[in-house]
Amino acid sequence: ADPDTDYIRTDLHGVAGYTFGTGKILLQIAPVADWMRWLPYTVAHEYQHSAWTWRHYSEQPTWTLLHSMIFEGKADAFAHSVFPKQIAPWVNTLTPDQEAALWPTIKPELASTDFRVNQKFLFGREGVPKLAGYTIGFHVVESYLKTHPKATIAQWTALPDALLLDESGYEGTAAR
Repeated sequence: ADPDTDYIRTDLHGVAGYTFGTGKILLQIAPVADWMRWLPYTVAHEYQHSAWTWRHYSEQPTWTLLHSMIFEGKADAFAHSVFPKQIAPWVNTLTPDQEAALWPTIKPELASTDFRVNQKFLFGREGVPKLAGYTIGFHVVESYLKTHPKATIAQWTALPDALLLDESGYEGTAAR
């Protein structure tokens, strides 16, 4: 990756990952700062995407904002389970007050399949803080895991997005 790209260098610690389907993971590495520390976490994150795609893609009727947020939240929850001392900065980009204030704006858009809505809330645009959707998606999954501590990775990975959200108890704040 281009080490001069601010987003990869700073937000992603020099490692960007993309999953394009089962077994199709692309990693871009900008050898800066602590990229070697973040490479295994990023691989775990993308591996979860790949495994979900292999097992569950055909069950996904549409790609909604809710799905995108939960998809990313599940990947970070998995990566964090493998690397428990490593907390990705994009899962805590919002203060609790920002998260609580943003949730009522996001909630009516959860069923949207509009790519622009997805980009706005996942990555931050039009006044939405950067990577807000990643943070909220992770907090929804984290809330689910706190209320279902015996759920296996296979079980919570397979859960439909709306059911995971409903059973998480998430209402705009992380289960901290």
